Amino acid sequence: MGIFETNNLDNGIIQYIEEINNLGYKTVMSCSGMKKDHVDATKCPFICFEWPRLPGQDLFLFLSFIGDCLYNSNWDVVYFPHYVIGYLPCGLNDTDIKVRFKKFVINLKIMNFLKQSYLNIL
Repeated sequence: MGIFETNNLDNGIIQYIEEINNLGYKTVMSCSGMKKDHVDATKCPFICFEWPRLPGQDLFLFLSFIGDCLYNSNWDVVYFPHYVIGYLPCGLNDTDIKVRFKKFVINLKIMNFLKQSYLNIL
């Protein structure tokens, strides 16, 4: 399950967060931003990854890998000290949000499959 228990995750994205964590990319925070999960508030969807403890070049490759997977899935990517966060615009409907989460998981799986050659290129 990763860092969070299922009841701490927004229902609309549980399956995506579980898939991401099961691939070995541990999330530390996320928000679906979906109306069904946040009836009384407008929230922007996001997903946050903590930087793993890796040596210099390996850390750079990890950050590039996660950032590229997010960017190629139409997420905005922001790098903070110790965190990489992907954001979606506020106001997307629930279906569009699910599509973006699903696209990120698909891209992560594809890039994960190609990771060895991807990392050798950089």
